[in-house]
Amino acid sequence: MERIAHKGMEVWYHRAGEGSPIVFLHNGGNSHVIWERQVSHFASSYACFAFDLPGYGRSANTSMTYTLRFYVDFLREFMGEMGMGKVTLVGNCVGSAISLRYAIESPESVERLVLFNILTQQTVRDGILGPFFKLTAPAPALRPLLRSVFGGMRLPGIVGRYSVAKQYGRRSARDPQLYAELSALYGRKGLVRALADILVDIDSFDVLDDFSIKEGFPPTFVLWGGDNNVLPCPAGRRLVETLGPKKFEVIEGAGHLVMHEAAPEVNALIENFFAQNRVQGS
Repeated sequence: MERIAHKGMEVWYHRAGEGSPIVFLHNGGNSHVIWERQVSHFASSYACFAFDLPGYGRSANTSMTYTLRFYVDFLREFMGEMGMGKVTLVGNCVGSAISLRYAIESPESVERLVLFNILTQQTVRDGILGPFFKLTAPAPALRPLLRSVFGGMRLPGIVGRYSVAKQYGRRSARDPQLYAELSALYGRKGLVRALADILVDIDSFDVLDDFSIKEGFPPTFVLWGGDNNVLPCPAGRRLVETLGPKKFEVIEGAGHLVMHEAAPEVNALIENFFAQNRVQGS
């Protein structure tokens, strides 16, 4: 892995392949490894960059506050540092939210969007994190208080394993190596804080619930796991009705880790989307 400095911290990423750039942004709690089956597939034709986003994996850091604005600014700085022109952004959950928000602000810098399970203020409320919002709705100020109290915790192994297990759908058996690696991440100091920061900042995601794609916006492909427990598919369908992407696909039986659970199908769908929306000059 390689690293880049951002606001006094080290952010690590995996790079593979040559060609037009694709940047992969994972969901909260996980790391770049969720994209291993996409990076290995697309690196034969593209330059692939897969992050451990600030706050997670090797990029864990307890001294920062992780907001949607923080992540969008980080992405912009990284692209500038790498001298990228137009880029294809591929995200999952908060990674999709970062990608979509960046494209809203800088559509001229984005060639295509592939968005899995988009985290917004509305899609998160129906999932397994919904009780947190219902509990704190009468007093939203409780959210930063709870973050300060519990943010420094290291989650017990059983909680980490449960958290990762809930990201799977009924479609496939868990890959033992990925399951173990992701579960171990939940025991690292700072992960709870990074996750809590996103939940405290969730009001800033509401722009994504109201955004509707207009002519000239980068071609957008949204994929959702039909068995998603974190961001349920019915909420995703409602979001897509407003968003109006060029393509929408539900992968039945897959969950929040649909890109891993159904990799051959997902990769074929993305390949087809790329073929229909070729990078200029390719």
